[in-house]
Amino acid sequence: MLRRLILCFLILFAQHSAAGAQSCRLNYLAFDTEHQECLKNNIAVKSIATNLKEIASTKRTCPKCVEAFPDASSFSHLLGRGYLALAMEQNGFGGYTISVVFRNDPRVFRLWLYPIESETFQIRNMSIDKFSKKDTLLTGQYAKESKYAKYWFPPAGPQPKKLQQRTQKHIGLPSTLVKKM
Repeated sequence: MLRRLILCFLILFAQHSAAGAQSCRLNYLAFDTEHQECLKNNIAVKSIATNLKEIASTKRTCPKCVEAFPDASSFSHLLGRGYLALAMEQNGFGGYTISVVFRNDPRVFRLWLYPIESETFQIRNMSIDKFSKKDTLLTGQYAKESKYAKYWFPPAGPQPKKLQQRTQKHIGLPSTLVKKM
């Protein structure tokens, strides 16, 4: 019994440490700079960009290959967009569920990231969070505030020129700032 307890503790500790030395507050969705700073530096959150880049590359080079996760093709329109992490929580099947918004899309998406190696996470599922229309609009407004601009992750791959121009118009930022994000 003691061995099982120690083994469970070691597994939980390994999952916790895989997310990085800095542990973000779990089950907490808020627009405060300390929380955003933590999410921006979290290994699991950073790995979203790597995953999206790999999915886009695979889609270009091997259109007939198996999707990276169920219904991945229905989210392909998001691959060339930057994202902002809002919250993270432990997933019951391992890893983390991370809530994000993508540029030019007010909806909140939930991504399940599973650790496959030390400091390497893989997207296993993606879905749209069920927020009310009012809450979705408020989240989109907060995410566009200039004080959160530095917490946005850049697009995962080459961004089409039209989308880049729409991004500038949509959030009202000068082109020099948009290219840095």
